[in-house]
Amino acid sequence: MLSRETLQRELDGGYFLSALMGTTDGSYCASRAKGCRMVQLGAYLAEPDAPASLRQESPGAFLPEDPWSWVRFFEMECAEASRQSGALTCLNLAALKLEWAVHAANCFIEAGGDAVELNVHGGYSRYLEHGKLRAMVLPDNRKTLLSWVEVLRDHGVPLILKFCASYEREHLLRVLDSLEGQELVGIHLNVRDPNTKRPDIAFVKHVSEEFSQFLLISGYVRSKRDAEHLWNAGAKMVGIGEPTLREPDFIYRLSH
Repeated sequence: MLSRETLQRELDGGYFLSALMGTTDGSYCASRAKGCRMVQLGAYLAEPDAPASLRQESPGAFLPEDPWSWVRFFEMECAEASRQSGALTCLNLAALKLEWAVHAANCFIEAGGDAVELNVHGGYSRYLEHGKLRAMVLPDNRKTLLSWVEVLRDHGVPLILKFCASYEREHLLRVLDSLEGQELVGIHLNVRDPNTKRPDIAFVKHVSEEFSQFLLISGYVRSKRDAEHLWNAGAKMVGIGEPTLREPDFIYRLSH
């Protein structure tokens, strides 16, 4: 397993394929990995007891029902995702229970994965109802988030936290302040501006000046110029997801 410092050196200044729920499995990552320093598998939901009806509603989003099969599942995913490019592999993970998150993260690292991204982001309704995903930045759920981070770090998980910066910014900034000093691989911020349909460069600059964490930034990145603006604002990595649906070589084109 690579150290946090080694991961940051390997990732600094590069592009990554940002997870798209139900889409970015090993095969998809392999087909879009040219030009990437890291690909994100998932987002995968770690819920062994999820009913069949939910699994049918979101095919490809859930990890297998048998948690003891997860190591083998991740071995195949990682091998497929990096077989041509050699890109580092990151699991984008969401779970309703801490024990499931820990088990999935440990299985991924055992399977040869490089980092785990805890998804504190998105709008999956069942998770919002339980204070997970984007609701974890709110004051009532902040202690839960910080305890999850502490437990995952105690298990030696190379951890990235993903947040959406399109709303609840005051609460997000307080969470980022509370994470200063935590030995994380990085903070992933989706900075899409829903009004301009552009990445919010000014917010990235503000965060990079206020906090010391390694920043991975995604959200409406559509050109090399967008990426350059983000790096100049303090981003360490730039992530791209949706454009790769239409153009498999999108990231490769930007990286050359």
